[in-house]
Amino acid sequence: MGGVDTYYAPYIRLQGHLDIKKSYMRDLLPVNNSVRQLIPQVMTNSAEEFLFVAAFVQGLGYQELNWNLGCPYPMVTRRGLGSGLLKHTGKIDDLLRRVSDESEITVSLKLRLGYDDSHEILNLLPVLEKHKIKNLIIHPDWESNFIKEKSIWIHFNNVLKIPVILSPIMATSTQ
Repeated sequence: MGGVDTYYAPYIRLQGHLDIKKSYMRDLLPVNNSVRQLIPQVMTNSAEEFLFVAAFVQGLGYQELNWNLGCPYPMVTRRGLGSGLLKHTGKIDDLLRRVSDESEITVSLKLRLGYDDSHEILNLLPVLEKHKIKNLIIHPDWESNFIKEKSIWIHFNNVLKIPVILSPIMATSTQ
């Protein structure tokens, strides 16, 4: 596929065990990837899991780990993962603080504008700006939101210090 400079691997999810599945290992082994830049991705609400995955991917030579806070699927969000974690700014703050204190990994985030409504991200932005985050990849929840929520996009462009990448509108709303 041409014109793409960065690829994101399918997310790693440990499900409470500090053990990397063989399928995740195969996905990330540099010998299995011929793309210019591959970024591993993790889905967790646990600092211990995040740090474990960070150490694993760094051992493979990766310098960045993307944290998936965007998945909207109910089986994920009910567990406080993906976009189900967006309302819990304190938990996000604590995890990012631990990762910053205990790891050299570069962190990027994939997220949505919110879980219940598209303005929830505005409560999270001050928390994110306290941490060293490479970029935010934002999925508009649905195409009409991309156009309707001009105030949020203006906020991103004029105020936010973290670089923002807008993801193509491919996902559907769970509402």
